[in-house]
Amino acid sequence: MSEKQVIIDQIVQVFRDSHRILFTAGANLDGDAFGSLLALDEVARSLGKETCILNDKSLDSYYSFIPDHTPIVPSIPDGFTPDLIVITDTGDLALLGRIYQEYRSIFESIAIVNIDHHSTNTEFGAYNLIDLSVSSACELTADVIEAIIPETQNACFSKTLSSYLMLGVFYDTNCFRNQNTNAKTFAFMSRLLACGACYFTFVKHLYKSRSIAEMRLYGYLLDHAIVYGDNGAVGCVINQAILLKYGVGEDSLASVFNNEFLSTILCDFSFVVKESDDGRYKISLRTSKEGYDVSRLAQILGGGGHVKAAGAITTKSLPEILNVIETYYYTWQTEKNRI
Repeated sequence: MSEKQVIIDQIVQVFRDSHRILFTAGANLDGDAFGSLLALDEVARSLGKETCILNDKSLDSYYSFIPDHTPIVPSIPDGFTPDLIVITDTGDLALLGRIYQEYRSIFESIAIVNIDHHSTNTEFGAYNLIDLSVSSACELTADVIEAIIPETQNACFSKTLSSYLMLGVFYDTNCFRNQNTNAKTFAFMSRLLACGACYFTFVKHLYKSRSIAEMRLYGYLLDHAIVYGDNGAVGCVINQAILLKYGVGEDSLASVFNNEFLSTILCDFSFVVKESDDGRYKISLRTSKEGYDVSRLAQILGGGGHVKAAGAITTKSLPEILNVIETYYYTWQTEKNRI
């Protein structure tokens, strides 16, 4: 039996033995974390467990097309005392942000199941299921679900469950355009489609539903792109004033811009720096070039992620952030030229 299967079996046991499960993920909640949390919550509730999905960031409006699900709440409800915590798509407890600080005693006293696919994961859980070979936390979550409910092995998940899992794969592969896409990814997606997952709904809402306001913001940010070197690093800053001016939400266009900039000739890596309404900055980093590891840059900024896709949330000032990005780029160029 492989080490991965041993860990999955342990997770299945504690999952079945629990009565009240707290699900959460990093403060920078994205489609993969969202999908994996919803999928595991769906399974837990089907087994009669009490559940709570905890996060400061609710994606309900951005992903309003996702089927009915347990709402995401910013605080643990009165009377809900978890006996198990499940954290997905999160490299370190510190990335939970305020939630970890506020409920630290709970996180330090209750067993944690840690399901992730990031190389920077610190294995903070009592049960750490880390697999760098999968496309997404949702793909790894499916392995856990199959073990919890054996009758789903080599059979169909429900349409709702398949849609939750598809969301993560769709998001983390950028609709199969990122380098974490492989034959296993397409096989998994084919299975989810056969189970009735809402593929074309995702395509419509994530790629074909831009408002005029978003398109105008798109033009502004392209016109004000930040470029280091000979198009080597290309990115933009999205601050609250710009969002207010164009009437666009904070979650709009970040992934779109990373990929647009990355498609620029000679671009080694792209970056998007977004100002949150609490004054912090969210940094998203992407590269498709061999030799580049943007997770190193993300770690300098207090975050983490994959070699080719990473991010961070920081209280650093905008000039500090841009200086770190610029320094990383020129340092890497110097190191590359020495080889």
